[in-house]
Amino acid sequence: MLKRASAITYDDLQNQIIVADKTGEVWSFPFPLSPTIQQTYDKIKALPLPDDKNPLTKATDERFLGQFLLGHSSSVVCMCLIDTRWGRALVTGDRDEHIRISVYPETHIIHAMGLGHASFLSEVVPLPEGGIISGGGDMKVISWDENGNINAEGSVEMGTCVRCIRQWRDMVFVIGEGYVFVDRG
Repeated sequence: MLKRASAITYDDLQNQIIVADKTGEVWSFPFPLSPTIQQTYDKIKALPLPDDKNPLTKATDERFLGQFLLGHSSSVVCMCLIDTRWGRALVTGDRDEHIRISVYPETHIIHAMGLGHASFLSEVVPLPEGGIISGGGDMKVISWDENGNINAEGSVEMGTCVRCIRQWRDMVFVIGEGYVFVDRG
């Protein structure tokens, strides 16, 4: 089950928190809790806490309110939800330089893969006009469409990896270590 959260996003349409862990699993949890789920949660709180003799190891355990969405073969380190022409997608990036674009909430359906990085991913951000932008340990900043095709590519010249990517109006800010790269479109 969830060992340690490595990436978190929120689905405001379905009131779900989506959490990835270091083992590569992605789960969704209801939030805020509906009255029905709150009653279930109140019952769960009365159960004994998990311990060595009574571990919380199965998703079928009534104490676990999560729903498994997808898994990677390595740690999922970044993710986001995007709106596409064909619906919604959950985009996940792992430490083995893979970007997975999955149909959401039917995340067992992989719509596309983004294979353009040569090192771990550190950030994946949705673009308002569609698609995503990603960055990672190879110092590359790549703009992708929702089908996993590269639209544009750039790089940060200083530091060891891309730390943060944010879009504001018509600009994209990429932060490395003490360096900001701004692209106007």
